Amino acid sequence: MKELNPNKPVQLRDGRQIKNICWDYQLSRSMKGISAIIRSKDGSRDYWQEWTMDGKVYLSANTIISEDLINVPERIQGWINVYGEGAIVQFHETKEMADKYASKQGRIACIKINYTVGEGLE
Repeated sequence: MKELNPNKPVQLRDGRQIKNICWDYQLSRSMKGISAIIRSKDGSRDYWQEWTMDGKVYLSANTIISEDLINVPERIQGWINVYGEGAIVQFHETKEMADKYASKQGRIACIKINYTVGEGLE
């Protein structure tokens, strides 16, 4: 896993939110990490959790678990112009912009898209 970006929001791998995050927590004499409060899966209590800088639960095995910390996946929405033979020219934030910059010839569709960055790359 790569290091988390502290300038972007984070959550647990299973989607649970965190609170009171500390990005310079001293895990050991020689190791910095991350710490925060998370809510139990059943919602009955809050507890403290510690992670390494790459988001792995501190002292856990080298497996991916639901309590690993990840940057919140970024959602992208917009419009793409599609031309003959499936060629896509450019992404646009609005339909109006897609229409404005569309080539006058050969456009066969203008499609609204909504995806998560990294989707399908796992």
